[in-house]
Amino acid sequence: LDKNLSEKKLFVKKKQNKIRSIEAQIHKNRLANDDDGLYENYLDLYQEYRSFKYDSAYHFVELSKQIANKLNSPEKLTKAKIRESFILVSAGLFKESLDTLSSIHIEPFQPAIKFDYYITYARAYYDLADYNKDERFSIKYLQKGNELLNQAIQYAQPNSNEYWYSRTLKLLKYNERDQAQQEFLKWIANGNLDSYYGIATSSLGFIYLDKGDSEKAIQYLTLAAISDVKNATMETVALRNLANELYKKGKYEKANEYIGIAMDDATFYNARHRKFEISTILPIIEKTQLEKLSQKSWLLTIATVILGLLLLVSIV
Repeated sequence: LDKNLSEKKLFVKKKQNKIRSIEAQIHKNRLANDDDGLYENYLDLYQEYRSFKYDSAYHFVELSKQIANKLNSPEKLTKAKIRESFILVSAGLFKESLDTLSSIHIEPFQPAIKFDYYITYARAYYDLADYNKDERFSIKYLQKGNELLNQAIQYAQPNSNEYWYSRTLKLLKYNERDQAQQEFLKWIANGNLDSYYGIATSSLGFIYLDKGDSEKAIQYLTLAAISDVKNATMETVALRNLANELYKKGKYEKANEYIGIAMDDATFYNARHRKFEISTILPIIEKTQLEKLSQKSWLLTIATVILGLLLLVSIV
C-alpha cells in the first residue's frame, strides 16, 4: 500500500491523460456537429470523474442532459439523470439525488437502464441510512433500499459483475454475513471484477471487522485501498476504515498518515458526508499520535539527563 501511495501522482496523471484524450475527441465531434458523439463523450468524461472529482463529474453530466434534450431523446436523458443521481449521492446530496430519481419514469426502458436506476435508487437510501445513524429513521431507509435492490436484481444480467454486486449487497443488507463472505470470495476468485474489485474487497473488510477478525479485515481493507489508489478513486471509505483499525491496534503513526490522506481525498472529491465521517475520528488519531511523540521526546530528555549525570559521576 505504501509503495502505491508513493506513486499516487502517477496514477492521477494516468487518469488525467485519459481525460485529455476524451476531451480531444470532444473537439472533433464539435467540429463535425456530431451531437450523438458529444453525448457519449460527456458520459465518458462523467465516468472518469465520477469517483475522482464531483464538480467535474456533475458538469459533464449536465452537458450530457443538455445534448439529450436537444436530441429529444428520453432514453439519453434518463441515462444522464441516473448518473447525475449517482454522483449526488457520492457527494452526500441525498435529497437532491432522491428528487432526481423520483422524477424519472423508468418503465419504457431496457433492462440495463432499469438496473442502473434501481441500484442507484437503492444506494441512495442505503447511504442515507448510514449517514443518518438514527434508528427511528434509518430502518425505514434500509427497508426502502432493500425493496429497490430486489427490483434491481431482476434486471441484472446473470453472472455479470452487476449481478454479483447486487447479489452480495443484498446478503450484506439482510445481515447474512457468512453467506455474503462466501459469495464475495467466490466473486473475487472468478476474476475480472474491474472497478468492482475495490467494492468487493472493502465489503469483505467490513464483514471481517463485524466478525472481530482484525487481521483479515486489515488484509482486505488494504487490498481495497490499493485498488482505490491505482484507479485514482477519491470517493472511498477503505483507507479511512483501515486507519481506524490500525489505530485500534496501536499503530498510531500509520493510522495518522492514512486518515490524513483519506481526508485529503474526500476534500479533493468534495464528498461532504465522507469529510464529516472522517472528521469524527481524525482529531482522536492525531491527538494520540502527538501524545505518543511527546512521550518519546520526554523519555529521550530523561535518558539524556541520566546519561549526563552518569558521565559527571564517572569523571568525579
